[in-house]
Amino acid sequence: PGWNPEWERRFKDAYGYDPEAAKKLLAEAGYGPGKPLSTTIQLRRYGYFPAAAEMDEAVLNYWRAVGVDVKLEQKDAAEFTAKSRRADYDNHSYVVVTSARAMTGIGAYNGMHLLNRGGIQLPELAELFREIQVTVDPKNNEELWRKWGDIAYDQYINLPLHWIPSEATVDPSVVADYVFPGSISGTYTHVEYLKAAR
Repeated sequence: PGWNPEWERRFKDAYGYDPEAAKKLLAEAGYGPGKPLSTTIQLRRYGYFPAAAEMDEAVLNYWRAVGVDVKLEQKDAAEFTAKSRRADYDNHSYVVVTSARAMTGIGAYNGMHLLNRGGIQLPELAELFREIQVTVDPKNNEELWRKWGDIAYDQYINLPLHWIPSEATVDPSVVADYVFPGSISGTYTHVEYLKAAR
């Protein structure tokens, strides 16, 4: 819901990897060789996404190439979950996968947790999300999701990096078609798009 085709048109300019532009933005924000931006990447392993650790290291190298001081941290799943539930992470990034996004991206932990303890948290998005949760009219819901998406896109709340499609094997005598984003987190989604064979 709320997909804006304009995001695709503007994607390369808005989200493309441009090291020189990144260095310029960092300099404008007051960072440079004498005062590097620093952050920590939380190395995580997922049974359903075995390449996550390699992606973490690729991101680390992307960021180091533009002058960011990046540390790599690894915790076991129980310790990570406990610390996350206590909202104890600040200025940490981690690879995420979800069934709601067509991209695998990176979210950033910070100290303000309004929705899900991960990603950049903006009060206006939290308010919109509460509206979305109680709006049942499809047209109004679509408009709210579009507004939410436009703000999220323009404020870079997630950084899409790589797209690794999932695969589904179906019996064509039962399932004629199944369109879904292709980036899932252990549970197949968008079952409303399954088309039965006739």
